[in-house]
Amino acid sequence: MKVRDIVAECLKQIDESEYIAKNHQAAIDRIVFNVNVVCREIATKYLKIIEKQKIKVQDGEFVFADLNRVGMLYPVKLEIDGKNVDYKVYATRLKCEYRTGYYNYTGDGELSYACLPSKEYDIEDDIPDDRLTMSVMTNGVLAEYYFQMGNYRKSQDYDIDYRHELGILRYADTLKTTSR
Repeated sequence: MKVRDIVAECLKQIDESEYIAKNHQAAIDRIVFNVNVVCREIATKYLKIIEKQKIKVQDGEFVFADLNRVGMLYPVKLEIDGKNVDYKVYATRLKCEYRTGYYNYTGDGELSYACLPSKEYDIEDDIPDDRLTMSVMTNGVLAEYYFQMGNYRKSQDYDIDYRHELGILRYADTLKTTSR
């Protein structure tokens, strides 16, 4: 889904035509900003973005600074030798649990972790998450837009639809991941 398409759909629904006519670029910039706000909110609260990375474990520990991607929210799963390994999370690292037998392991593993979107989206960018729908994005962006403009009633109306649709998408995503 292109950010440009989300912007166009939002502009169609905004009824403040005088404001848009006078401040067209400012409205577009605000909508693009809100696309990023909504994407971060969705990634942190509703539909997690999960990345996997091959890692090197040293003495049963892995330091988060060694990740390829900035914006890790939290680790989801650690696999060593094809087995799920229990771990404790500290501020800058994770440590394999003693009872797993990997507490002093040195070698390769694979870490799955939830993270933020990889970048701030611009108007020409694609949002690569195919779980999202135009309706969810438009409702979320317009809820933010109207809130920032001080129209709390319209913001609330869009927010209710946004959260309802996200609940459905999260439920559908749960069904996909649990049926594997």
